[in-house]
Amino acid sequence: MSAIFQPGWARDASANCRTSVSNCSGLLLALVVALLVCVAPITATASPTMILTLPTFPILPDMATGAMPFGGGCVVNTMHLNPPLGNLGDPDCDCDNASDAYEIANGLAGDCNSDGLPDNCEADCNGNGVADPCDLLNGTHKDCNGNGIPDDCETNSVTDCNNNDLLDSCELLLGATDCDENEILDECEPDCNGDGINDTCNITNGESQDCDTNGVPDSCQLDTDGDKIINACDSDDDDDGFSDTDEGICGTDPLDNTSIPTDFDNDGLCDNGVDPDDDNDGALDGDDSDDNNAKVCSDTDGDTCDDCSNGTFDVANDGIDTDSDGTCNAGDTDDDGDTWSDVDETTCGSDPLDNASTPTDFDNDGLC
Repeated sequence: MSAIFQPGWARDASANCRTSVSNCSGLLLALVVALLVCVAPITATASPTMILTLPTFPILPDMATGAMPFGGGCVVNTMHLNPPLGNLGDPDCDCDNASDAYEIANGLAGDCNSDGLPDNCEADCNGNGVADPCDLLNGTHKDCNGNGIPDDCETNSVTDCNNNDLLDSCELLLGATDCDENEILDECEPDCNGDGINDTCNITNGESQDCDTNGVPDSCQLDTDGDKIINACDSDDDDDGFSDTDEGICGTDPLDNTSIPTDFDNDGLCDNGVDPDDDNDGALDGDDSDDNNAKVCSDTDGDTCDDCSNGTFDVANDGIDTDSDGTCNAGDTDDDGDTWSDVDETTCGSDPLDNASTPTDFDNDGLC
């Protein structure tokens, strides 16, 4: 009596035993059962041939593995005899106990890009039921940057700044301009003067000034007085002769050239808290009895002549007060107190220091 084994059985059995101890023990048990069933009485004259037919072993769940793309997969963990659905350890991405190679070879799964991975296990970023590689091979979707991901799965507000459904990176490859090489299309960056060149490049190329270095060309910023210096860089925005800082202190409008601070001595410093000597007589406002009269400030020596009689604080040369009216001659328009001004008396030939010497005035109109 001889036994006939199905082709490939010994090879598969041997491989299965080498791969898994549990599978090997299961195989031996199956062999014993098969022999007991198939043994028949043997006569002395008969020499029958015993045909040993092994059933297909129960399919065991495939072993999961983390090595497969897109969230894992399995490897074949069952020895298949009738028919061979895959060898032990073969990839089985969908864990259905049939190897990927078997499913592809027998038309049970597609493999549009011939990479050995069934299409149903490939990524489908847009959820259209077609694997991404197939979308690209079929020409139904574009992949301008060649990264294997359909463009419509990469397009968003960051990578498609002009919302034309074409990635910025692709537009740059196709010749779109990016003068500052920041990977943002020029058309998506600020161009305040509308010359077709973004602001950054206008400034970098020297075509526009940016005095305050805020990234905005000066030509696009406010210049109240039109002096070609924008307000941000101009110390006198309205060009009224008073700095913006001083106008802020003095309470006038630095953007209105008709709003001008008071400046009694015309020294360019407003009287309200900026100029320490409003009448410019040499006596600081805090020590001056009259901040707005250069010939009046004090009489520290008690000679009845104001220390500022000469228009400047000078005690030693404050002069005399001919008419004793409290205003010394240097600051008195009528030194002798005869009601005729010193100027008129000098013109008419009378003595401005003698109140008995007065000009002739026949009609008493105050004119000699």
